[in-house]
Amino acid sequence: MMRQSILALNAGSSSIKFALYDLVSSQALQLVSRGTLDLGDIPTLRAKAADGTVQCDRQLATD
Repeated sequence: MMRQSILALNAGSSSIKFALYDLVSSQALQLVSRGTLDLGDIPTLRAKAADGTVQCDRQLATD
């Protein structure tokens, strides 16, 4: 069975924040991962698991 998830996005003028939640019941969400995409001079993607483990921390190439 495929798990049901919700992706929440918050787009600001210089960053995008995101969070991924699993739907564990009809009344409960469980955080899976969260992070930011900083769109400043040096674009950077940072993501952490719910337990704080770093999943991604990298600068993105610009053209």
